[in-house]
Amino acid sequence: MKQDAGITQSLSQFGFEGDKVRVVMEGDMPWFNANDVCKALGYLNTTQTLDDHVDPEDRNTLSFGYGKRGNPNQNFVNESGLYALIFGSGKPKAKRFKRWVTSEVLPSIRKTGAYQPEDAPVAVQADDEFALTPAFFARLYYALDRRLGAATLVWYLIDQGGLEQWIEGSARKIAGDIGHAVRYSTINKFSFVLAAEGILDFRVGDMQTPSRYRLLKGGLRKVLARVPMTEDLRPGLSVMELVRDQNRLLRAH
Repeated sequence: MKQDAGITQSLSQFGFEGDKVRVVMEGDMPWFNANDVCKALGYLNTTQTLDDHVDPEDRNTLSFGYGKRGNPNQNFVNESGLYALIFGSGKPKAKRFKRWVTSEVLPSIRKTGAYQPEDAPVAVQADDEFALTPAFFARLYYALDRRLGAATLVWYLIDQGGLEQWIEGSARKIAGDIGHAVRYSTINKFSFVLAAEGILDFRVGDMQTPSRYRLLKGGLRKVLARVPMTEDLRPGLSVMELVRDQNRLLRAH
């Protein structure tokens, strides 16, 4: 189904762990930007993903004036299509995305008819202590003495569900998952750095046994305490520069 977006006025967006997700209201029905959702859930090919997971009646193509020159049409999915994408994703963050949608986003729209803008203040809950936001990444980066590789490895392990839980994976796989921003030959180097900080427990594998990694919440809290939330995080490197690096390094997530 294709529509010309006379509904552009109702376009809004919210943020999930540093990713934006744009939403259009058509009457009382929300339509979610499919490319944004796929990126947030770790899918790499939006068109193929929609063909694989979403029924035609749950998809919509809208035309916006701000789209790419010569191709302003953008894919959107309804609530049913959104859940199909969530349940089809094998990423651990899909569970967090579903919880965010069901506990925050949909209740908000049913109450107010619109999503809270991304830059509006949001209360931080206790379980958001290690939420993967740009602010968290910046704080982690400075707490680890600006060691970008170490901060990126922590980010990856949190994203994979490695907080107080063992996860398995070779150094080569980890490097590939984060776009080779950290070379596989240095994964062990940064693992030893994090172990010395009391953040990481790991076991190096061999040809028969994969390596195992587990982040320690207590150690992570202790390291993060070096950089209070109220401290200016910009000396020598702006947060925006850091966030751009983060988006580039972790775009596969």
